[in-house]
Amino acid sequence: MGYSLIMGVVASVGASFLAQAFTITGYVTHSSALSSVGAVFTKALTRIVLASAMVLLFTLLNALGYKVSKASIYVAWYIPLIVLLVSTVGMIALPSTSAPTLWDKVFGAGSYQNVLTLSATKGWKPSLLTPSVSATLLASIPLLSA
Repeated sequence: MGYSLIMGVVASVGASFLAQAFTITGYVTHSSALSSVGAVFTKALTRIVLASAMVLLFTLLNALGYKVSKASIYVAWYIPLIVLLVSTVGMIALPSTSAPTLWDKVFGAGSYQNVLTLSATKGWKPSLLTPSVSATLLASIPLLSA
């Protein structure tokens, strides 16, 4: 039963992450449909229903016996792992020269160069040899506040 409750908490927290992801993606891509999906996941009722469904599902799986319960734990662990590995390999396979093109496809033509130009006028210098701890910490603030 404890595992079922944990999966419910994970589903509730995951719904808030999905809400943020859909809202940000909708804003960036100017898609009102994605933003409205994000708004649905923001509602407390949606999170409660999703968490309750996960608790019910994993409770039923646990009631079917040890082997089914063990298999459900493996599935709940390995599916995200496989998605992570496939997406990582996909990102590694893309050449770094495709970044400007992909950026412009999402944010509009010329936006990549505009960001570089604005950054250069504000004092940014591209360098891969001198990592900045302060820049890394500043970039992680949105992740920590989510």
